[in-house]
Amino acid sequence: MQGFVAISRAPGRCEDQILPAIERAKSMGLSVRYQADRLAVLASKEIAVQSLNGACGAIIGDVFSRGMPVSAVAGSSRAPNEISRAVVDGRVQDNFWGDFVAIHYSTSGSLRFLHSPCGSINLYYIVWEDSLLIASDSSMLLALAGRRRSLNWAAVAHNLVWDDISPLETCLDGVHEIRCGEEGNWQGGNVSVETVWSPWRYTEANISISTSEEAVEIVRHELLRSVGSRRPFASEVAIDLSGGLDSSIIAAACAASGIETTCINLYDSGTEGDERQFARSVAEHLKVRLVEASPSAEDVDLDICARAHLPRPYVRSFVQAFDKCALRAASSRSATAFMNGGGGDSVFCHLQSSGPVVDALKSRTRVSGVIRIANDVSRAAQCSFWEVTKMAGRKLMRGSSADRATADTEFLRPECLAFAETIPSSLPQPQSQPLPGKIEQVHGIYRALYNLNGFSRSDHMKGVFPLLSQPLVEACLRIPTWLSVGKGRNRLIARLAIESQLPPMATWRTSKGGLGRLQRDLLRTRREQLRAKLLDGKLASQGLIDRSAIERELKDETTYRVENAYRLLRLCDVETWCST
Repeated sequence: MQGFVAISRAPGRCEDQILPAIERAKSMGLSVRYQADRLAVLASKEIAVQSLNGACGAIIGDVFSRGMPVSAVAGSSRAPNEISRAVVDGRVQDNFWGDFVAIHYSTSGSLRFLHSPCGSINLYYIVWEDSLLIASDSSMLLALAGRRRSLNWAAVAHNLVWDDISPLETCLDGVHEIRCGEEGNWQGGNVSVETVWSPWRYTEANISISTSEEAVEIVRHELLRSVGSRRPFASEVAIDLSGGLDSSIIAAACAASGIETTCINLYDSGTEGDERQFARSVAEHLKVRLVEASPSAEDVDLDICARAHLPRPYVRSFVQAFDKCALRAASSRSATAFMNGGGGDSVFCHLQSSGPVVDALKSRTRVSGVIRIANDVSRAAQCSFWEVTKMAGRKLMRGSSADRATADTEFLRPECLAFAETIPSSLPQPQSQPLPGKIEQVHGIYRALYNLNGFSRSDHMKGVFPLLSQPLVEACLRIPTWLSVGKGRNRLIARLAIESQLPPMATWRTSKGGLGRLQRDLLRTRREQLRAKLLDGKLASQGLIDRSAIERELKDETTYRVENAYRLLRLCDVETWCST
């Protein structure tokens, strides 16, 4: 099993109290990587663990220095002391970045455990008797505590209404999460949580990047840093090269950094999911290997929940087909890690809304400039100029909420929404009111961080998502949204930053692929199975889903609407996770 656990006992308690938990962790295939008076850290061999000098604690995962643009911190002899001081002083998230968890005892005697601002490593905990158990997945936590899996139905309801946004409570009773940019403090038997890194800090006007030229240079620098820093972790990397802009950018940055890669293109012939011509042009231009494969609905089992060891229903069932194809292709090349462009749309500000227009108006941009921006937005979104201006007017009058994403109540009972609202707001509060476009961008980044857990390949290969690296995220949040549209394109700054290293058809592509065909095939061929699972399952018995609406929708082959395929399959995913 891949992952880590940390076990800490309360002050004054005998060391023997945590010995049984340590032995149980060893039986899971984990080995002791750090042990001190009151703290033990065990991890699988794939995960780096570094003890903190001059402090009781350790840092788990990949850590990189701000001052070394494309080098891992492990390459510096001064790194251990520098990291240790930064952790103890509460500056690690300012001086370093990566995919890590820092655990240490403070001078006051409390145990502090911090989750890096961005990354796919998870941090869950259980307060167990007089001890604190921390782990990267819930199955290890429950096994260590000797507890059975029990569902937190309020959190499940929250997941149905605000999918892709995690509250502090997970969907399992007693299992809690420290999310990206948060730190837990365990003292006196209780855990308090505070936000130590907030994306809103980088949306404030006083630190915004004022010109496109400056934005392009900064994004290019941070992009190469974010990808290049990952060079040492594997002999060969598989890249999910869809042929879209984000994955093409990663391929180009890998080539520039000298990372040995094999690109994998998964296509659906004759549909919007066939992007082979774009992927081939990128691979040929960069002179890298390209493997093509076609996922099939036959590779999807709606009764199987991938990554069920995590305390939320992260994985989409239809992704099984893509994961299986990609894993087979990567294994044939002996690749031990994969890179994916997850989060690129949000980080590079592909909003598909009137947000940039409203942001420009609120920032007192000249009228002529706003008209140009509205025209660029309409071209990029392939809608009329007047539709964009109408939407901008509505957004100006309505305003936007920074603390909660839009609710999705399709096929849910009203009681589900009321139940979900018993879970506290899940996003950090900004110090000042952000611009509407920035709110959309930040919400998109949080959704992307949630979805990093949606790849079952991550249980077999190291998953890396460089476009969600902290320095790149911070840089892109500083760029005004209206600078990211132009020439009839979205994500303009990212395109300009990498255009010299990609073929024009990839850099300036306007079309976007999709996964719709596979989802439509699943709904068409598994309708009866889907109907039975939802009508007779746990979500229905708990009164969370609208059984009558689903029954009408899936009555026969003529009643369902293809545009509801994603939502119905997502409800099925949650049902399968609950029943696992």
